[in-house]
Order: sequence, then structure tokens, then C-alpha cells
Amino acid sequence: MSDEFPDPAPPTARAGRPSWVHPVTTCFVWALVLALFFYFFSAISTVILGVLGGGDRGGHAQPAHPLPPRPAWGGGGGVGIALIATVGGLLLALSLPLAKPIKKEIDEFPKTRESVNKFLAKMTAKLDISDQPTGEELLAAEKLEAAHKKLASEAMLTPEDRLAVENQLRSRNA
Repeated sequence: MSDEFPDPAPPTARAGRPSWVHPVTTCFVWALVLALFFYFFSAISTVILGVLGGGDRGGHAQPAHPLPPRPAWGGGGGVGIALIATVGGLLLALSLPLAKPIKKEIDEFPKTRESVNKFLAKMTAKLDISDQPTGEELLAAEKLEAAHKKLASEAMLTPEDRLAVENQLRSRNA
């Protein structure tokens, strides 16, 4: 190369940063853009559909060039279906790479359950707690507490009623 255009610096020497900074930053920015897109999707799609629908109506009022005859609803309906198909395609494209890891985690759930139960046993022994719950018992207790809160918020229950409901829920879980 000539002296006017020197060779670009290798990636490791770019502004004194390690070589992994650029790919990590790129991934972070794309993740942020996707998160914002999904968070604001309903607002964005409403605005886009409104603009396209308005343009479609405006095009019928004063067409820039002659169009072949078609139903008046064709433009707006097509745009709506195209947006729905695009979102469905994006969800499919994002879910396919995650299918294998999710299946792997589901297949390994019994091992995970055992490791959680061992951890709970170790921690209860370390904290000198006489009761040694399993993960399933903790989840059942959490469900029971959520049911209590829901019932208590819907109606004012007496302590006797709460005890009757608790016994009913325990008999279902047993």
C-alpha cells in the first residue's frame, strides 16, 4: 500500500481496547434495540398502520399514477397482515435457536431438582433448621400462600374460614 493509505490497525490494537470489546458492544446494542422494539411494538405498529392507512386513503383520493382496479380495503388489510406475518416470522426466527437449549434444560430437570434438594438440605443443616423442605414443598407452600392472599383480597375471611380453605387446598395437593 502507499503511504497515503496505511494498513488499518489490527483489531487488537484498535484504540487500545481488547479484541472482544467490539463484538460484545455490538451484541449489547442489538439486544437493546430488540428490547426497545418489542417493548414499544404496539405503539410503533399503531403509528405505522395509521400512516400507511392514511397514505392508502390519500392515494385513492389523488392517485399519483393510474392504478389497476382493486378493492379499496386491499392496501390497509395487506399491510396489517404483512406486519402480523413479520412479527410471527421474527418470533419463529428467535425461538428456533432457543429450542435445543430449552429442550436440554427440560431433559435435565430431574438432575436440577436433585441438586436443589441437596443444596436445601445442606443449607438447612448449616443453619441448624430441624425441618428440611424439598423444592416441591417450597413451591407448594408458595402456591398455598398465594391462594390465601387471593382469597383474603377477594373477601374478608374469618380465621376459621381460612383454616377450612387451607385444609381444602392441602387435600387437593395430597
